[in-house]
Amino acid sequence: MTTTMIVYAVLYIGMSFFVSALANWHYFLKHRENTARKWLLVFLGGFPASCILPCSAAGILGFLHRRFFSHEGKICLYFVMVAVISIVYILTIHIYTKLLGIRHRIPVLMLYSSMTLVTNITNTMLPHMTSPKFVVLTILMNYLFLIICYLGKHRDFEEFIQNLEHLDKVNTRMHSIMIYMITILTYMYGIGVIMFRSVHKMNKWNSLQIGIAANALLALMITFAFIKTVLRQANGSIENRRLYRASKEATRHAIETQAQMLDSQEKVIEAFANILENKSPENGGHVRRVALYSEILAKEIGLSAEKAKTIRIASMMHDVGKILIPNEILEKKGSFSDDEYAIMKQHVLYGDQILKAARGSILDTARNIAREHHEHWDGKGYLLGLKGDEISIEAQIVAVADVFDALTSRRSYKHAWDIREAFAEILNGRGTQFSPRVVDAFMRSAVQFRRIRANMPDKNTSAVDSL
Repeated sequence: MTTTMIVYAVLYIGMSFFVSALANWHYFLKHRENTARKWLLVFLGGFPASCILPCSAAGILGFLHRRFFSHEGKICLYFVMVAVISIVYILTIHIYTKLLGIRHRIPVLMLYSSMTLVTNITNTMLPHMTSPKFVVLTILMNYLFLIICYLGKHRDFEEFIQNLEHLDKVNTRMHSIMIYMITILTYMYGIGVIMFRSVHKMNKWNSLQIGIAANALLALMITFAFIKTVLRQANGSIENRRLYRASKEATRHAIETQAQMLDSQEKVIEAFANILENKSPENGGHVRRVALYSEILAKEIGLSAEKAKTIRIASMMHDVGKILIPNEILEKKGSFSDDEYAIMKQHVLYGDQILKAARGSILDTARNIAREHHEHWDGKGYLLGLKGDEISIEAQIVAVADVFDALTSRRSYKHAWDIREAFAEILNGRGTQFSPRVVDAFMRSAVQFRRIRANMPDKNTSAVDSL
């Protein structure tokens, strides 16, 4: 009997040691250079799931129990064995992870725990027999179930390891705790069944042993499903984290790109505004005052700060079409003839054509403004005859800002209107020339308009700013 038990122990531990070392080599070491350290690590990789350490701990405790404690202390011995094995197991995993030089402990824990789970449960399926054929059968069953477990989890485990390689930090604490706890539970189950058999001399098949075997088979199925689920959950968590980081990076890049585009659009528009001011030497700060007025009105009617900024920048292009108007008309002192006025009105069409091929939110807004800022709320403006909300909100805003600045600016044929007169004129145009909503916002913003008008006085005069 003693010889049989020794053979059983050697074969069982040897089988477990070989499988553990082979799995460790396949997943963690096969791509490393062939050095003495590599093969030493392969050898050491046979220990964590081979039950050498827990079996040694259990043997020492059993000896101490028989030597120093009474028979009635088996329950105490059971819990002490479980506690010692639990500590020895996690320390072994931790130390071996450090030796492997792996950043994350969970793949090592998951690999060895999956093999340990299978072995702990499989060992309870057959009675505690001394017959060589049952010893061999137990070993073969261990091999069989380990192979099934390996084939079932291989693809998910390979994906898990690859996912971890691309992450410096990953939160798999809950998965590690679940794996560790279920492993300890199988230790408790396996040790408990072995001690129960030892006490009750269960060395033959009977109804109780059949029940234990059936229960062990069910436990194996549940364990296999558990391992698959944990692996897929872990892979899903890592993939979600990767996608989140990729999405965050893509969003950051998109925001930076958009900011660069907006910055480029703003610079283009400012350049055009400078061209317009330089093309007409008599033009003062009209373009920039209209831009500030427009931003104030946009915010006052409830548009977002971002939209208000877009309108401010885009409004500087409201008269971009005037670059195609002949200089003799642009620089004329005094009023226009009917023919000259007809030519001047074409600047809205020219502005639309200039900005037609432009791309970007600011330039799209600028096109609307250039095309529609001379439309009237009652439909009597030019050139399209739009009315009401057919006119874009940005053009409604700039229409008020443009006329107000023209009224309060000095012209060759008139003096600048008094601020109060200009406000009264805008108010008189409410619902006819101008949007009622925008005019109401304009009246609420009187103080800000006065301040801008005072801080940005005329430099020169021109007859064409408000045409």
